[in-house]
Amino acid sequence: MDSAAEVLGMLQRRGWTYAAIADDLGVHVKTVSRWAAGGHTPRNEAAVVAKLSRLLLARPPRNRRHHVRRELLEGIYKSRTCLQCGKTKPLERFTGANPVCRDCRRKR
Repeated sequence: MDSAAEVLGMLQRRGWTYAAIADDLGVHVKTVSRWAAGGHTPRNEAAVVAKLSRLLLARPPRNRRHHVRRELLEGIYKSRTCLQCGKTKPLERFTGANPVCRDCRRKR
């Protein structure tokens, strides 16, 4: 039987990122990183190896983390503080991840 670290190495060679693996397993990215480094082993290694082996048959996802962040930004946070003027403004005043509101950028 392969260890979790060996299967993670195979997944990484096939284009999987630790973030994508962590999303599919429902664990934190640091947990997957520790398993891959061999510093820690999963509590139920046989079950984790079985789940990781299923991922070997699947294609690696594209931009999964980006979509999660965008959903969080649009769904949870309704306002943001501008770094230039220090005022809290609605998200519509910001473009993407830019920390300066549109009003302050127009003043430049």
